[in-house]
Amino acid sequence: MIGTNSDPNHTDSRQDAVWNRLQRALHTNETVEGVIFRCVRRGYLVDFGGVTGFLPGSQLNTLPVVDIAPFLDHAWSFKILNCDPEHGRLIVSRRATLPRMEVENVDLDKKYCVGQHLTGVVAQTLPFGTFVDLGGITGFLPNEPDNPKMMPGEIISVVILRIDCAVQRIVLQLD
Repeated sequence: MIGTNSDPNHTDSRQDAVWNRLQRALHTNETVEGVIFRCVRRGYLVDFGGVTGFLPGSQLNTLPVVDIAPFLDHAWSFKILNCDPEHGRLIVSRRATLPRMEVENVDLDKKYCVGQHLTGVVAQTLPFGTFVDLGGITGFLPNEPDNPKMMPGEIISVVILRIDCAVQRIVLQLD
């Protein structure tokens, strides 16, 4: 049941309204807000205000996710991949809402230089370092003892330490 109203007709009409909103988002390619609330086999469950959707593990982020905790119980934007109210099926993607990183088209030595100051978005934090989306390429920020704990989605200032064009790699340090 949705909310605290025990009237089944009221609940059905609210669920119908949510399903209609989700179908409209699918057809207009809009994003919808939802909350990831549980890990299940091969993915996650997302609440869209009374309708539960399935988020495949591969659709959570552009990079592999080791720790799901930063994603749980927070509102995120999702694209609808499949919406079938008759069978209660809803499949969504968070990855489809994130900027595409097309590294093969980036000429690193022309766009970036060692010592350059940039602003990026934390994409993923791992035990050995943090991946930072620099808007077209992902840089790597190795863990240092004095680095603060960073969360995905956090905006940070960094400086380029090293560029390796052969493997499309940028190594960063905090600014």
